[in-house]
Amino acid sequence: MCESGTNCKISEEEWRLAISILIRNYHAVNKKLSGVKCLSVYAIKESGIDINNFPAQKDVDEFPKVLAACGVDFQTSSEDSLFEVLKGAGSESCRRYVLVSKLFYKQNTRPASRIAQIIDLTHANFHCIPLDAPDNSDSKFRFSVSLQNGELHVDVTEPCNEKEKMLNWIKFVLQPKLLKWARSGNKDGKTKSNKSLGLVDIEDYTNLYAALKEKYGKDLVDRWTETTDPLKFVYEDVAIATYLILLWRKLGDVPNNFIDMGCGNGLLVHILNSEGYHGYGVDIRKRKIWDIYPETTKLKEHTIIPNDYNAYKDVDWIIGNHSDELSPWIPVITAMSSYKTKYFLLPCCAYEFSGKKFQRRCANESVYNDFLNYVQEISAKCQFKTDSDRLKIPSTKRVAIIGSARSYLEEEYQNICQEIDSFVKSEIQKTNCGDLKLREKEEAVRNCTKIDKNIIDNIVMNIFQYILRDDGHNERVEKWRSGRSVTLQELASFLSKDDLKNIKSECGGLKTLIKNKHEIFEVLGDKVKLRYPRRKEEMTKIVKFKRRPCFFYLHHPDGCALTSIECTFVHERINV
Repeated sequence: MCESGTNCKISEEEWRLAISILIRNYHAVNKKLSGVKCLSVYAIKESGIDINNFPAQKDVDEFPKVLAACGVDFQTSSEDSLFEVLKGAGSESCRRYVLVSKLFYKQNTRPASRIAQIIDLTHANFHCIPLDAPDNSDSKFRFSVSLQNGELHVDVTEPCNEKEKMLNWIKFVLQPKLLKWARSGNKDGKTKSNKSLGLVDIEDYTNLYAALKEKYGKDLVDRWTETTDPLKFVYEDVAIATYLILLWRKLGDVPNNFIDMGCGNGLLVHILNSEGYHGYGVDIRKRKIWDIYPETTKLKEHTIIPNDYNAYKDVDWIIGNHSDELSPWIPVITAMSSYKTKYFLLPCCAYEFSGKKFQRRCANESVYNDFLNYVQEISAKCQFKTDSDRLKIPSTKRVAIIGSARSYLEEEYQNICQEIDSFVKSEIQKTNCGDLKLREKEEAVRNCTKIDKNIIDNIVMNIFQYILRDDGHNERVEKWRSGRSVTLQELASFLSKDDLKNIKSECGGLKTLIKNKHEIFEVLGDKVKLRYPRRKEEMTKIVKFKRRPCFFYLHHPDGCALTSIECTFVHERINV
């Protein structure tokens, strides 16, 4: 099925790429799933697979008998080998594969189900066959993904009770996602691994995450004292804690003493401490939520001096969870602390060693991807054997970088430390920075509220008059001139350099300033227009007393569109 009007044209290479992503990411096309785990892969030496007579088999250990019963000559392979073949980098001595996978559900009371996937490279055909899903399950659907005359086709391969639901899923979810994946390859033909949770077992992760979510999630959300969104931060840190615990178990390296540098709300430290892992968090500024944690949660308020390499010799794991200015320093501090210290880094905002905003090295990459590459370069300079993995958290910046082993002998440690120190000093000099300056204890308020009032009033008046300027497209609402809609880019071009300079350092800049004046302006996307004066009954909050003068009454050529009784603001020329 390729909908008319939809551009389904793809190459065979792109079809392979889409399939390679699908077999590892069923949760991306079914929001009820939390992940997928490959159980077994079979390379088919001959073509003898009858899809229509392919039997359902619950016991995967007996699956080779299923293939034998179909008269299939096969050999055992692996997911990584199949992935290499799909990328065009592996041996293609076999052109057909059977992959058996296990699907896990977000609802942990729901049992996992298994699917078989048959990949035919000769005919560019893929079949997904549920093995043990219940009859009423949304995983019961059989479907195929094929390349026909250069077009992607996704079809239902077996009648089902909810065919309309299945067709809608294919049309609006699966096919668009496959086309997106197919066209996601790099220009040089290389593709990066897209697998999430590649360093831990997905089944263990699903079970542990469900347990920790049940144990900590609701209670912490209910008791949240910060102004940030608890649903995002609580469940994100539950997921990170889950990952770290499983990573430590896999490495057989449970920390004797970890440190979370720039721990922020301290939630990750709280969960790890509560689960019996020894360590502490450090941040330059205490958060209100620290007070709700028990004494067993170890959090310290003090400034981290990154080039004081003797300060953390007592720790064996260093964690950087959205550690901002400290992110490029995490591999360095780890390397210089001791030969056996390891690190886990989840970068977010990009910074230089000097504390300045990161300057891209590669114009073809986004700032985030370029910074990830830079951090891995730093890790390599520190002589770590570096791994990266994609976490399952509610964030677009979810790639973790892990340094869990060194690429040199312990006898070389002092020489390597000298090389690292020289490298860091060289990097700081590149930014033309004198003293190393990271974050201040008191965060500067940068929402345009601290700018001189006369400057703000002047900018607001200039924007107001510009919107009212008659260019033949002005609108009227009940004889009241409402002006035109203009883009933020147009306003930025209109304002003077001095005006823009005054708001450049503020978060959001011009848009934030305009939004702060919501009684005058209305922002829709990147468009700005005058807001029609609001009546008192339209306000969501009850206005007990009128305190502020009406801007339109004072400055609009038609005055205010409302009477003094209707208007939320004072219709008098008064001094405030």
